[in-house]
Amino acid sequence: MNDLLPGAWPPGADYVFAGFLGLIFGSFANVCILRIPEGRSVVWPGSACGQCGRAIAWYDNIPVISWFLLRARCRGCGVRIPAQYPFVEALAGLLVVALCFIHGLTLTWAAMSYLAISILILIPIDYRLGILPDRVTLTGLAAGLLVSPFLAEPGPVGALTGAAAGAAVPLAIRAAYMVYARMKAGPGAEALSPEHREGMGLGDVKMLAMVGAFLGVQKVLLTIVLGSFMGTLVVVPLMLLRRLDSKSAIPFGPFLGVAALAAIFFGDAIIAWYWRITLPA
Repeated sequence: MNDLLPGAWPPGADYVFAGFLGLIFGSFANVCILRIPEGRSVVWPGSACGQCGRAIAWYDNIPVISWFLLRARCRGCGVRIPAQYPFVEALAGLLVVALCFIHGLTLTWAAMSYLAISILILIPIDYRLGILPDRVTLTGLAAGLLVSPFLAEPGPVGALTGAAAGAAVPLAIRAAYMVYARMKAGPGAEALSPEHREGMGLGDVKMLAMVGAFLGVQKVLLTIVLGSFMGTLVVVPLMLLRRLDSKSAIPFGPFLGVAALAAIFFGDAIIAWYWRITLPA
């Protein structure tokens, strides 16, 4: 059943439509990744080359295709266009099509696609700059709460409790780490050094609140567990190889983002498997 666009569709047309929208949203995600950390509008002015300032014509701004036609170079000055652009566009298209395959063209599909694209914006920003902008996380939190009455899951109560749980867990970790760091610094230390002030940033708190508003309590807790596990798999070997130390600033957002995408697609199956192996038959 097509809930968003009533009427008969040819076989496979839903996926074509979803893929087209996903590519467009992927192109917009690239704009957000570049401009939001700089505090610029994501709507105006139009896209232009960062090197020569030449406005990018529509035929040079077709997702994925234009990058290959231009051979990854600006038509005006020849500066190389990073592979991030077609990668983000293609990944967004794949995510939106995959969600359409699961949910059809329904409001749930639209909500999960919004969350997935938001995460796709946050991951590279946090990886590159170590920030999770409020324009994405708080806007996403509000969107998740507003749309929740129209979704069977998690529903308005589930969205509120999911957002609360998503914020409460990292806040508790942050508080516990600050207590530990202060105890470690000793009673004579008046102020903690910057690298010891927080175990998790407030950006992580807001990001997880956003995820909880869309996915509910169980899946946001799953996101935290999976993100921590993936972070451990990456960070511990790097510390053993002395590439990192205990004072290194490590952005947690990318791990949480990948974990949240896993929860979106596989959360129900993972949670069902967990209860199956932990609860008696």
